[in-house]
Amino acid sequence: MDSGRKTEARAKGAGHSEHILHRDLFEGFTYVPAVLSDGVGTEKPFYCYDAEVVILKGLCDAEPIARALEPEGLVPVRRSSGEAMAAIWLNRLRDTVIGPYHEIVVAFDVSLTTRQPGSRDSSPYSLLYPFFQGDIVQYLHTLYITSPLSIQWGREMQAFPKHPRPAHIDFDFGGSRKAFEVRWGERRLMAGKVRVDWGPIPFVRQAVGLFRSFGFYRVANFLLSRAIQVPIRMPAVTRKQYGVGCEHVGHILKGLNPVAVRSWPWGPRDRLELGTGFHADAEPGRESATDLLAEARFRPQVVLYVPSLQMVVTDGAPL
Repeated sequence: MDSGRKTEARAKGAGHSEHILHRDLFEGFTYVPAVLSDGVGTEKPFYCYDAEVVILKGLCDAEPIARALEPEGLVPVRRSSGEAMAAIWLNRLRDTVIGPYHEIVVAFDVSLTTRQPGSRDSSPYSLLYPFFQGDIVQYLHTLYITSPLSIQWGREMQAFPKHPRPAHIDFDFGGSRKAFEVRWGERRLMAGKVRVDWGPIPFVRQAVGLFRSFGFYRVANFLLSRAIQVPIRMPAVTRKQYGVGCEHVGHILKGLNPVAVRSWPWGPRDRLELGTGFHADAEPGRESATDLLAEARFRPQVVLYVPSLQMVVTDGAPL
């Protein structure tokens, strides 16, 4: 599926992994047939039956981010110290509506109004608030994808800003570290590695950090919810090009296992390298995501790791 074309993209429930942890969670959504511009049959909305996800959440200088968001009519969410917030999602998608592929997402925490949202506390764990509150929108700036079919589906069906040019993404998610590298030909877009905090002591440390940042009610609600909702906003360039909506909701299906989601502060052994000079490779009227992160001096603060995640992305704003 990644390297060639097929006459039909896989239909829901057909040819997918047998190991679907929470199959019943998908039954609450409506799936409709759809056809891509080249005649390939598929269906909407986007769904993923199995993915391994690492999220690097951090801080940015606010001015470059605000300047990039202004044409979209959005403002960055800032901490009390004035910094904007961004995330790099490292997604190893093992089973989706359009097959397996690798993807890296660059996203920013934004508000849809000019009113500046409330400030957040200084703990690294506080940057994970979109998963505990659900009231802040994730603006998807750019997605780097290995699969041409995924690029076409995402742009045409739901205006995902998947870069038109496929990237080469290497993930090494085994053992006690998670490493990655993204290239276009011989040029490196991004690379890094994080160590994984396993064991009971790091888990207790994580629990204490989350309770301090969000309180008992929000943390308990997160642990007891089988799924969480994250509002998503797409850029104007893709939604206008394909005539589809810009507001979506990511339904992240995590089940009830309290240790299924692990997080820990960014440490001195962790590393992130951002390639620059990619403005010429960006879409017309848009900056390169890695150049923007470098200009804004993106500083990772916390890592979130989900070994097995399921997801559905529906059209429209959250209820």
